[in-house]
Amino acid sequence: MNVNQKQAVTWLRFVYPVWAVVGMVGIQIVPSALIIAGDHAASGANISANLLLWNSGILAALVTQLLFVLAVLLLYLVFEPVDRMSSILMVVLALVSVPIAMVAPVGRAVAAGLAGSNPDLMQVFLGFDLEATIVAEIFWGLWLFPLGYLVGKSGYFPRILAYFLYAGGIGYVLGVLLHYLMPGENIITTICDVLVFGEVVFLLWLIVFGAKLPQKT
Repeated sequence: MNVNQKQAVTWLRFVYPVWAVVGMVGIQIVPSALIIAGDHAASGANISANLLLWNSGILAALVTQLLFVLAVLLLYLVFEPVDRMSSILMVVLALVSVPIAMVAPVGRAVAAGLAGSNPDLMQVFLGFDLEATIVAEIFWGLWLFPLGYLVGKSGYFPRILAYFLYAGGIGYVLGVLLHYLMPGENIITTICDVLVFGEVVFLLWLIVFGAKLPQKT
């Protein structure tokens, strides 16, 4: 199927919000609803009692990555005429994260089988899920830098959105570094979380206002 820039933007305005909602459900909402920090037994009991919800969260986390692939390819179609090499770099950095992020829920799937019998071992596999997700966050940050460059160069969006994307990239990468080098630094971690919101600003602009494409498209 031959998709031009205008069609790609139209699809992005649908795919992007679906990706964001499904991602929040799979990666954040379901785990935080059932896992009680520091209480392995209670967490295991919650998972066992709400197995359908738990497995739905795993499925949502996997679907999130498939939607992410589609979103990135659509963004490539939008920005390839602006700068092909930067667009390719954006795609490569984004797609490297996908297999890592898709392996992460395996830890949750194994943990579900241990929830009722061995909650301490269950926690080990939940830790695997967390660490794999953190590794994926490196690339969730890095791909935002070429995306920010393309947003700024293209003129399709307000230039300030490029800086929001740069801030998001810094937030992700710095958050990973702090996780390993300065664990427990809650104030700095909060700052990183605020910076990551820069990606959301771009997402919201794209959904609400679309892109100012050249008239020839």
